Parts: sequence; C-alpha cells; structure tokens
Amino acid sequence: MNQQVMLDGIRPMISLREALAHQFTTHPDRSLAAIAARLGVSEVQLLTAACGRHVTRLACNRRELLSDLACLGPVCAITGNRQAEQEQVLEYRLLRLSGDRGLLLAGDYELDLDFANWHYGFAITRPVRRGVEHSLHFFDAHGRCNHRIRLTSTSDAYAYRMFVAAYRSTDQSPELLLPRGPSTAGDQPALSAGRAGGCHRCIPVAQLSELLHSLVDVDLCISFTVANAGTVHTWRGMVDAVRCEDGRLMLQAADYCLVLEQAQIAGARLPCQGSTLELYGADGETLATLGGPLGRYPSQLDVWQRLLAALPVDPPAPSGCQSHY
Repeated sequence: MNQQVMLDGIRPMISLREALAHQFTTHPDRSLAAIAARLGVSEVQLLTAACGRHVTRLACNRRELLSDLACLGPVCAITGNRQAEQEQVLEYRLLRLSGDRGLLLAGDYELDLDFANWHYGFAITRPVRRGVEHSLHFFDAHGRCNHRIRLTSTSDAYAYRMFVAAYRSTDQSPELLLPRGPSTAGDQPALSAGRAGGCHRCIPVAQLSELLHSLVDVDLCISFTVANAGTVHTWRGMVDAVRCEDGRLMLQAADYCLVLEQAQIAGARLPCQGSTLELYGADGETLATLGGPLGRYPSQLDVWQRLLAALPVDPPAPSGCQSHY
C-alpha cells in the first residue's frame, strides 16, 4: 500500500505509515478513528499500512483467540458504533464459548461476541501523554471496528506480549483488500428493532438530555447497551456523573464511561408497552439503549417509571421517528 497523504494541507506528501507515526507523536491523545478520518482513510487501511512500526497484524481466524483474552487480566473493553461508545474495565476469564460466539456474564456487564464477524485484528503500541499505551483492535469484513481492548495499569503486560506473539500473523505486508459493498449495513443489528415502527413515543433531544443528567441525582441501577455487527455490550449500574465535552455527552461511573456524539443524536423512542429507551440517529438507526432497573427492584422500578412518565407525552415527531397511539 503506497498511498500518500498530505498532513494539514501544507506538508509534502508522505506515506500513511509516516503519517500515523507523526500523528501519534504530535497528538498523543487523538483517537485512531479521528486520525484515520483526518487522513481520509479507514482505520483498517491506516493500521495495515503501518504494520511493522507501532502496529502488528494478528491472525484473526483462530477461535482460541477469544479464550486467551482471559490471560490479560483486568483490561478496558471498548465497544462502539458511529455515534456511541462505551468502555468498561473488566476481565474475560468468565467468557463462555459456543461455536463462533462468546458470552461473558457478570453482575454489572454482559458481552456477546460474534467471532464470525471478527475478520481483522491488530495490536497497537503508541505513545500517549501518560506514557505508552497497548491495545488490541478488531474489525469486521468491511473494516468497521467491532471491539477494542486497552491495557490498564493492572493488566498483565507479559501475558499481553505473549498473546501478540502467539497470534502474530505471518502476513505483515502493507496490503489489504477490503470487500466492496455498503460500509454501514449491519452496523447495529441487535439494536435496530425500533426503527420498524410499532407503538412508541418520541422523546426530543432536549428532554432526553435532561433525563440523562437527572440520573446522577437518583439511586437507580440502570442499563446501557451499545452494539455493532460483532459485539453487544451491556452495562448495569448507577451513574456518578454526566458532563459535556467537545460536543460529546459523557456518562460516567466507577470503571465505566459511555460517550454519545451529541450532534448525532436525533432523539429517543419509548415503546408504549416497554420501559427501555432507544436512542437513535438522524437516519433512524438505534445507536444505544437505556433500560431501567430489573424487576427484582420494585422500588427502583417505580422511580424509573415516574421519570419516564414525566417525559413529554406527544412531542413533534423528529425525522426517523413516528409517534403512534
């Protein structure tokens, strides 16, 4: 891959590999997705071109890869789509495998991994402001990121090096041909049921934002789910803080953070016979869901129902959402 790019519109044309190294050095906190967008390429194209420096391509065709994630100890697991992303510190040691599926169940989280959609994997070492960051990135056949794993201060660094060595692909060339086809199809299959219609109320963005901020002041064990073609990630717990930063709405708790791109949120749908909010984008696709307490907590469930009842009953329906009564 000999693609050349120009940085900041004024530098001479350089290779993607050089461009990534430059971005890592000059912008240590810039995300890989932001770097790829700035350079006008996909994350997979960028990582492939950088193999051998900062990046190691992994052989993502062995089922053992999932079970061996347990050796890493506590890590930060990150699942996202184009508009929402959540990260949580967890361990993979309780992961149960069945065919191409991996299911991880714990008290405050659930991960459903569809390994059939994990086509490309990369290990990345990059400089950051606090030192050096090590992470694993997995993508589907079209180059969409399914799942990321970032080492924490309590992760097993030696086990990580052994993991990368064990799954290092024999092909470290800067060439990768992605299949042609729509780049967004099947992005969030597990969360898109609400788009089909049915009886539901539409909640405008302003009221949705107020609801999210109000979660800090109530003792509610709520749940958030973010999904893509290869991973469904659900977190359950109490929100400690909600803040806005650079156009992003961030909900935080101990060892957890949900990031929503505010400009991409068109509103929320609330089924008439349900208590789970579907946050959707301008195209009507569900980007995340927000659910209330489990049924075994009746007092909390009453509080959640009152919060939902206080939302506007019949607001103007935004694009991508229709109210039915």
